[in-house]
Amino acid sequence: MIQGLEERLKNSAVIKLRGSAISRGISETGLALVLAKNTGKTLLVFHGGKEQASSALEKAGFETKFVDGYRFTTPEMMPFVERAYRDLNSRLVQTIKGYGKKCFGMKGSELIAAESMGEKYGGSVGVPTGVNQECLELLEKEGRMIIISCIGSGKGELFNINADIAAGFVAATLRSPNYLVIIKEAGILRDPSKQDSVIPKMTLAELNSMELEGGMLPKRASIDYFLNNGGSMARVLNIYGLASALCGQERGTKIVRQG
Repeated sequence: MIQGLEERLKNSAVIKLRGSAISRGISETGLALVLAKNTGKTLLVFHGGKEQASSALEKAGFETKFVDGYRFTTPEMMPFVERAYRDLNSRLVQTIKGYGKKCFGMKGSELIAAESMGEKYGGSVGVPTGVNQECLELLEKEGRMIIISCIGSGKGELFNINADIAAGFVAATLRSPNYLVIIKEAGILRDPSKQDSVIPKMTLAELNSMELEGGMLPKRASIDYFLNNGGSMARVLNIYGLASALCGQERGTKIVRQG
């Protein structure tokens, strides 16, 4: 934990958005974040951009491929990925400002130090290694909501960081009391065919025992890291329950390290 920040950021929340939710319903997502900010908490919001990056890469002639839920990314792909994330970030920031709420867009490379996960993932997929304290100081300014695109930097290189992994790392660094992972469903479902089968509470061991695939793998890894590195509770829910959850209501699936 960065010295002094834990106490000063007790009223913060780290939120990981779904990139597809932004692109398909940016006004709805922006409004949900405005309502979340109205709870009085400082918000640090991370987003990916799966659809936007895929489209940009395909137009540039690159194949879209995922390995263990992570986008296969080479150094040649990075300019296109970065641009796609930057454009999405700008659109979301402008939408929030359109509702009259203060908001600040930030490149993840300004905040997150990273290193390569290796050639298995193309060489330019990154894992977070540190957080820039000067950037985190921005969180202390009244009315601040920061929207972060998940690009990390290290040794003069840029890395594509999975947004779930980035959010979990920063939430753990802050020891944030509120780490919320946004998914399409209302929470983690006991029966994927039944939308009303949300599991209200589960332990990390129970989450790790579930058979998951695709984009849920980094989400689980993110929550695992958070809870094993100082976090007390994570919550998985949809965008509609965000403000209510920050007001203390039970929404989605609460995940704790031990029962």
